Amino acid sequence: GVLFEKAFSNVATCGASRSSIMTGLYPTQTRFTHWYSRMDEHAPEVITLAEQLKNNGYHTQSLGKVNHTIEDTLKMWSVKPWVAEAIKTKDYQKQENIEQFQKTGKGPAWEYVDVDDFTHKDGRVTTKAMNTLESLANTKQPFFLAIGLQKPHLPFVAPKKYFELYPTDSISLPKINTFPKSVPRQAWHNSGELRNYKDMGHSPKSEADDALTQANKIALIRGYKASTSYVDSLVGRINDKIKSLGLDKNTVVILTGDHGFSLGEHSLWNKHSTFNVAAHSPMMIKKPGSVGGKR
Repeated sequence: GVLFEKAFSNVATCGASRSSIMTGLYPTQTRFTHWYSRMDEHAPEVITLAEQLKNNGYHTQSLGKVNHTIEDTLKMWSVKPWVAEAIKTKDYQKQENIEQFQKTGKGPAWEYVDVDDFTHKDGRVTTKAMNTLESLANTKQPFFLAIGLQKPHLPFVAPKKYFELYPTDSISLPKINTFPKSVPRQAWHNSGELRNYKDMGHSPKSEADDALTQANKIALIRGYKASTSYVDSLVGRINDKIKSLGLDKNTVVILTGDHGFSLGEHSLWNKHSTFNVAAHSPMMIKKPGSVGGKR
């Protein structure tokens, strides 16, 4: 397909970004401002992307995390959205991590065990997606299938083989890992999402107050890379299924994300900033009949 190298999220936080993508509306000071933003609250009068297609004869379906809140604007879907539940386990596989999360509300920021690709939440979404594609291929109705894979989102849990792709001694910290002196102070945040995980330190009041160790920083970057390779493999399986069903001849495939991610750049972690690294998002589009490999 075509890789768009300068695709940017309208707002670097999940619920707001997803609402912006589905409605085509920019965030404002009062609309799409939080991770829990909803279309049916901020823009109930707008016809969403999926609803426009549904109104024109498409079967529309959501699998995994597409809208941040599953009940948001249900009328846009032909069938009720499907999710792979992992609320009680946070998708951890080790029993001690599950018990710790259930007891304290804080599990580790990363975990890897020797399981197959379909054990984790995103793997189950992929299985559901491939089965759904088989069903849709047998109908003559055009379809819009939104598949929401969550990795590389915290916690960085993925099969062990993907962590083994990135030995600890191969990981380096970002070159620009301090907060720029010339940037407005409002652009700094305490990486609060990260502090929801075990041993990630307290919420710092300043860059100098952050107690995150270098070993933890390297482990986080390793976990992000492993999670990215894991989800890349799952996307490949979905693409293979599209091709094996012959759907590649008449189906547009769009690969994108809701935002980027800071991995210690400018002393920040997660998203929630307007630095390029947090707002820059992936975007690839494959259209039948067009020449691929373009940038």
